[in-house]
Amino acid sequence: MEFIISKNELSKALSTVTSITSSKEINDVVSNVLIETEDGAISITATDLERSLRDKVPANVIKQGSILLPGKKLADLVKGFRYDTMKFLVEDSDKVIIQNGNEEQEKKFKTNIEIMGKNAEEFPMPFQLNGLDFFSVNPVIFLEMFKKVLYAAAVDDARVVFNGIFVEHKNDLLHFVATDGRRLSLIKRIENNFLKSSSIIIPSRSVKEIQKLLSNASEMQIAHDEENHQIYIKTGDIYFTTKLIEGTFPDYNLVIPKDQPHKVEIYREDLIDAIKQAMVFAPDPNKQVQLHFKDGLLMVVSATPDLGKVEDGLECNYSGEPIAIGFNSNYLLDVLESLTCDKVLMTFLSPDAPAMFFDPTDKEFLSIVMPMKI
Repeated sequence: MEFIISKNELSKALSTVTSITSSKEINDVVSNVLIETEDGAISITATDLERSLRDKVPANVIKQGSILLPGKKLADLVKGFRYDTMKFLVEDSDKVIIQNGNEEQEKKFKTNIEIMGKNAEEFPMPFQLNGLDFFSVNPVIFLEMFKKVLYAAAVDDARVVFNGIFVEHKNDLLHFVATDGRRLSLIKRIENNFLKSSSIIIPSRSVKEIQKLLSNASEMQIAHDEENHQIYIKTGDIYFTTKLIEGTFPDYNLVIPKDQPHKVEIYREDLIDAIKQAMVFAPDPNKQVQLHFKDGLLMVVSATPDLGKVEDGLECNYSGEPIAIGFNSNYLLDVLESLTCDKVLMTFLSPDAPAMFFDPTDKEFLSIVMPMKI
């Protein structure tokens, strides 16, 4: 294999794909990236056995081939290379020689770097794109949906189905749902139904990687490989695939409260500021803050004995008997900071029942938060 390539473009691609590459063991195959030549380009693929990332870089391909190289070491070598172009030459022994891609400069300065590779056939999770049906979707909508539910997903829960985002298509709407058993978030949007089955669960770690890829994307395509329990996402020249969580997600509709007689609208930014202020004296480990409602007023309260106390009043449209509800303050902030509306609508039945939060301008979003005992 032999090719000449731009140092900056190669460095950018390596930075992208090695974000999921292990650097703990240089000889471990998952710490390597797969480099393959194509017509006028090379592709670079990395995997952690659950996720794989592939990017493509234009190159002057002199001789076709493929090889595995240690990802982080290669990224460091390329980043520190002193010239604008690089020449890669792979010998039969899997030894890779890296030189200055500018022939005139190379004749004069004689740059020579050697790095040992592995046989490309050892790569454990190559991309299998044949036979997949890709659907175009709006990356802005997917980013919004991920943002508004991901915070509610569990982290390393023994109930593995809670460690990701549940996706289903129902009534012409794509539903994203996440829960950790103490809170739940649901959003629905009109988008292409890319699912080959009734539903899937995307691991949270993979969702975070997808969010990074889509942050500046102008287009996106997605495919569901039902047979191998994976999804594929394409944006520009970048492909990403992840294995899906297998299992049965509980019927989330059963935990959505039906009777919520108390409805209160509050300015979202004011409530965020009041909660952050109250968190200063919110007791560990759950950082509880209390919301005290009475006619036209919400008091955000926290206290830690021998340290201090915060009471901050906000105008609201509550009417009825005084009620005090305790919450994990981080759970409240997660909901509020995922939204962009001016006012947030909060509904509840009693201090012991789940509370619901809505964007008054978006009927297809809701969040549920379990209260804490005061």
